[in-house]
Amino acid sequence: MDLFQESRWFFEEVDKVTWHQDLIHDTLIKPRIPRFGIMQTSCQTECAIVMGLRMNETFAVEQGFSPAYANPLSLFADIGNLEMNDPCKKCIEENYVTTLAELQTYILNAVTVLSVELIRFNTTLVDGSSADLELVQDLVNKLETIGATTTKVEVEEFYFYYVTRGLYAQLGVSAYVAGYGRLGPLFGLCAAAGLTCPPANVTAEEAQAQLLAHADNVFSSVTSAGSPLPFWSQADGTGNLFGGNLPVGGSGVDMSQSLFSLITYLDLVNYGKTDGSWNPVYTSAGFADPVTPDANWVALVESNPVFSWFMAGQELADDNGAYLAFDRAQHI
Repeated sequence: MDLFQESRWFFEEVDKVTWHQDLIHDTLIKPRIPRFGIMQTSCQTECAIVMGLRMNETFAVEQGFSPAYANPLSLFADIGNLEMNDPCKKCIEENYVTTLAELQTYILNAVTVLSVELIRFNTTLVDGSSADLELVQDLVNKLETIGATTTKVEVEEFYFYYVTRGLYAQLGVSAYVAGYGRLGPLFGLCAAAGLTCPPANVTAEEAQAQLLAHADNVFSSVTSAGSPLPFWSQADGTGNLFGGNLPVGGSGVDMSQSLFSLITYLDLVNYGKTDGSWNPVYTSAGFADPVTPDANWVALVESNPVFSWFMAGQELADDNGAYLAFDRAQHI
């Protein structure tokens, strides 16, 4: 930046976007966010001191640091600054590789088995409507494409967003609660007007749930900012304030279910066994049924992070609205 200033070169909008995307995002942010997820899930023992200093003010003070040192956001800098021989850094790097490999195996196994099971279900729809047959075949085609084309790079993209979504809810709670509390006067006006009034206060648990609901909410072509506050009558930005209990905008990719719910739904651990131990949790006459739909299909598949993310990617060639939703999901 000094070079630009001293040389009196122009640093215009295209340059700013390129700088942010190629340097800030790709070099600094993108590698560190997934590693933050690894730190929290696989390396809690090895990274206990590093995390304690940044996330526990009392512990930081006891260790001789100022209270301000306890800033969770500074963990992103720590992840990049730790020496390679630090136990925390070593654990993160080793588990990062292992986690992505295991995640890729899980994704490929899940979409392969799910496509096979949908083909099996489709044979029962011979007398069904052509729309039902087309729906199931379309899902099969997309799942087979996912299984054949998903690379390590795409798994990394998925994991990056999956962790980002969690951090949005985890690190945004305190600001959300504080902002919610400042809206008290509006709630009084709402009651006087006879509108749908939200509770006067929100707990940390409720705030986190509302932030996650916003991340998973429908994509809005009306507003790019959106709002996690559940005060709106329509989720896509076309509704009215205090007309309902919906947030505004989001990724358009529902990740509200457990990451590994497909293992439960398909009983992947026992799939293919002939000893009677395979026990998927299908509720529609023993089939994976997206047509009726099977209640567990809705609960465990449609909002599964893997299914939602990769199926959204398959919509890119079909629908420009889905493209926008998927692009939003990558940059939320």
